[in-house]
Amino acid sequence: MQEITFSWAPSEIKETEFRSALEIADSVVFMGYSRRSKDGSDCLFHISLKDGMGVEDLDRLSSKYKVKNVLSDTTEKNGRTFVVEMESTHPMSLLTSKLMAVSVQPGSKLDRNGMLMHVVG
Repeated sequence: MQEITFSWAPSEIKETEFRSALEIADSVVFMGYSRRSKDGSDCLFHISLKDGMGVEDLDRLSSKYKVKNVLSDTTEKNGRTFVVEMESTHPMSLLTSKLMAVSVQPGSKLDRNGMLMHVVG
């Protein structure tokens, strides 16, 4: 097994589809998979939303992501933070679902400092 960490600087994120996530959220942390199939994955994310944004805003991120469930709302304790289950048909999700021997690891994250993606396979 190999583990590789990919990283993108904030300036590089601005050139990708993930830039829209940073318009809605302060941080997005991948927590794991709840389902994987050849059609995509259902993923768990811990998301800290920006003021004025709601979970419904996450559905406009991309056609490749769709909110399925809000599993935890800790707004009263920790600001606007949620654990959500999202369906993903992003190319990386499709690739890891097809290969099944490759997976994005929990702790992969997107925030103002850029993006880190830990991949094992």
